[in-house]
Amino acid sequence: MLVTSGEATAKTFSELVGVSRKTLSDIENDRGSYNTAVLNKVFKPFGLSVGLIPSSTNRLISLLNGN
Repeated sequence: MLVTSGEATAKTFSELVGVSRKTLSDIENDRGSYNTAVLNKVFKPFGLSVGLIPSSTNRLISLLNGN
């Protein structure tokens, strides 16, 4: 759960990141389908962004080494 203490906090957070309280609630409860722009707005204050990473550790290392 992204917001843990009350409606006022959830409202403040949703205003801070620029999404509606309903959108924030839907994301918290795994409802709806949101694009990366919306999800990145929500995760930005935590220093996170939506992306893809290889499931294979070896492939990830290879990519990081430029292979």
